[in-house]
Amino acid sequence: MQKQGEDANDYLRNMVQNNEGFADKDDKTLPLKNFFALVPAVSISHVDHVMRGRDKLNKKNNTNAFISDDGFPLGVTFLLRILGVSEQFNGLNWFDSANAKFVIDQQNAEAKRKKKDPKTASSQFEDYENEAFEEELSIKRIDNTRKEFQLLQFNITASAILFKEI
Repeated sequence: MQKQGEDANDYLRNMVQNNEGFADKDDKTLPLKNFFALVPAVSISHVDHVMRGRDKLNKKNNTNAFISDDGFPLGVTFLLRILGVSEQFNGLNWFDSANAKFVIDQQNAEAKRKKKDPKTASSQFEDYENEAFEEELSIKRIDNTRKEFQLLQFNITASAILFKEI
């Protein structure tokens, strides 16, 4: 088992060494140095993809359902490493900004929920129940998305540690 682990490390080490700095060699590949700026957009898409895959697990027809997709953070970290733009990506403080946004969104949703009072809400009690249910779902969705972003951050950090050791 240890030999297999060492072989995997050698494979990753060879991949990094053979590809590191390839974007510096030609003017045509220099725009790849801007890859770090794309990571926030594709990470939003990835988190949405993972959340839809997990939601499918609870459904009867759960084809294409999955629990995890850790190839994305490993691939992103690999590309950041071989392009030499890891520090630029870290400078974006993307995950801190995303987390701050989710905290604000959650606070706003909770404040909106607390403001609603059955006496001041719509004239029908059913409408109030539906609105309260929607607010509760919104709070849960925001919390789940925030947790999924934290998992992505942890996976990217773990992958960065792996590539730093190589």
